[in-house]
Amino acid sequence: MSCFRPEEWQYRASERLQALLSASRLRKLAGSFERALRADRRAETGQDRPSHLSELADALLVARDADLFADAEIRAAVTAAIQRKEGRRVENPARWVAGASAAHRFVHACGFPPELAGTRARSRPDPLQTVLPPAAYRRLKPFQQEVRDQLLERLDAPAPDNRAMVSLPTGSGKTRVAVESLHYWAHKLLDEGEQGRVVLVWLAHTEELCEQAVASFEDVWRSHPAGNQPLLLARFWGSYRQGIDRQEMRDRLESEAPVLVLVSTPQSFVGESLEGWPSPAAIVIDEAHRAAAPTYRSIIEHYGEQAAIIGLTATPYRREFDRRNPEAGTEELHDLFRCLIVADSLGDEAGERLKRLQDMGVLSVPISRTVSTGITLKVGEPPPGEGLQQQFNFDQELQQQADQTRRRRIVLEELLRILEEEPMARVLYFGPSVLDAELVAFMLRFKGKRAAAVSGATRAATRRAMIADFKAGRLDVLCNCEVLTTGFDAPTVSHVVMARPTISQVLYEQMVGRGLRGPEFGGTAYCHIVDFEDRYRERRPILGYEQFRHVWIPLEDEPEHAQASVGLLVQLGSGDVKRYARNEQKVAACRSRPVSRGLEVPVVVSLEGSEKGALQFIAWNPEKQESKYRRRYELSRERPMLRTRLEVPEGCELVLQATTADPRGHIEVRRYDPRLGDQI
Repeated sequence: MSCFRPEEWQYRASERLQALLSASRLRKLAGSFERALRADRRAETGQDRPSHLSELADALLVARDADLFADAEIRAAVTAAIQRKEGRRVENPARWVAGASAAHRFVHACGFPPELAGTRARSRPDPLQTVLPPAAYRRLKPFQQEVRDQLLERLDAPAPDNRAMVSLPTGSGKTRVAVESLHYWAHKLLDEGEQGRVVLVWLAHTEELCEQAVASFEDVWRSHPAGNQPLLLARFWGSYRQGIDRQEMRDRLESEAPVLVLVSTPQSFVGESLEGWPSPAAIVIDEAHRAAAPTYRSIIEHYGEQAAIIGLTATPYRREFDRRNPEAGTEELHDLFRCLIVADSLGDEAGERLKRLQDMGVLSVPISRTVSTGITLKVGEPPPGEGLQQQFNFDQELQQQADQTRRRRIVLEELLRILEEEPMARVLYFGPSVLDAELVAFMLRFKGKRAAAVSGATRAATRRAMIADFKAGRLDVLCNCEVLTTGFDAPTVSHVVMARPTISQVLYEQMVGRGLRGPEFGGTAYCHIVDFEDRYRERRPILGYEQFRHVWIPLEDEPEHAQASVGLLVQLGSGDVKRYARNEQKVAACRSRPVSRGLEVPVVVSLEGSEKGALQFIAWNPEKQESKYRRRYELSRERPMLRTRLEVPEGCELVLQATTADPRGHIEVRRYDPRLGDQI
């Protein structure tokens, strides 16, 4: 039985692989994927058996998809099998070029679906292109205009005051704000005669982000009604850099377009000589929380006296957000940028700004939930300081420990539950490894769900096709490890499932940020985020999702003492979640005021971070000093969640009392809204 549907091309490809190759040959080609799959099967069924022929063929296709024949070993195995079994010879291309005529001939001759010939890489645009105004124009939102105005003040300021970090949450349009600011500023410099030519540099650390910037410049320059100056856009990264004729670029800047925007990765730009050109008027660094790295520092030090330096980031901090100082970044970033630009009209604190953007529909509202795995990760002590290398090493340990069969079964069950309860869900899955992402996609396929996995090894054209299928609803789940953290835009993500543990709030927020675009910008009103809570042999680290929730889901009356003492979280109204610490009897309790009329509140009760726990509801009449009723609910790892209704008679107080077997665990009580199908 195949994990693919008969109408899918992968189904026909799997049948052909099975007809040509033996199980032992496929097993060798699948390698570690098959071994991990066997371990997962043993955990699910108790059977320890080699994978069947059909399972092996399907596994190869899930892992490689349309890039199957990019693997020379697989091509060689197929051609040898055809010659042995069918007595004919097929020419095997020495070099595989996806979408080329040789690839199509090979796939056709071998009897496979044409999709396996791959898709040609998009015809490369010229490294240099001229962008002419205007077309339809989308006005900035008021909060974006406010940030633009502050940014223009900094661009006009003399050095060293012409530096700033622009901070807007993921999905709220910081790239568009920066590009429109540069559009206005470049025209102003030219119109006022301050400069005859304007050179702007845009730096981003991935090619996807570079292409996003190019697209944004094209859009703004073509559509802005106030624009009348042509723009020369230069792609200056990777092989584009070698393809650029520098003399042609200088000539076109002089004769064709008075504004040049050079978009580059920092690695391609560093050390580049711009001798004979106008000095860069401004350098913009995207994802600027990385700007303290040596490559960026060398660029800033070289050009900092002659150019404005502007950083863009959703996360203006290298490691963790300081709730008591919302403007804070690290000292390194403060020294580099000196000023943090935010939209003051949205509020003074980060949480307040996010709430305003959610109310406006710019950002979606995250509905976070934690699933306890009950699994102990055997990692060392968390790093004591903010050393980036120490944090990276600890994250690597976390990933390796989390990449295990028992944990993956728990994650898979949660994914299946989501897809069963919400058939229209669009789920973005982050796993602890590439292999884990591929295995989860494969197992979801075998359960009848439409899933695919992408990794750094996936060709760009294949990745684009998968993302297009996900956006169009032809895939329910898109699995990856870490490649979809930036440069990926799919506004209709309804769920982000985070099985990849990290202590970095920056990385965590980049990952879940893929689902936080609101309806005003084509996204969703709510995004469900599922985190997984493990046990730890050593001291428990502070995880990225906890830092994220501190900002995006602020808590009132947070106790000053250790988080481990918190045993009860409650949200019965539309306000913030409230935390309650345990008393000396290890009971966490809260009490409401007497109600003026009877209430009936639907709630979700969930146990987090403990094998067992109990919650008691008491309707207490303070006048008669008696309880109207008591209800006690037992929870366990097997039954960690329940839905019920709280009934509070007129004149009574509601008392909640929670206990957990593990002092690091807690019980959550949240109002249940049937319209959302989940807790709010």
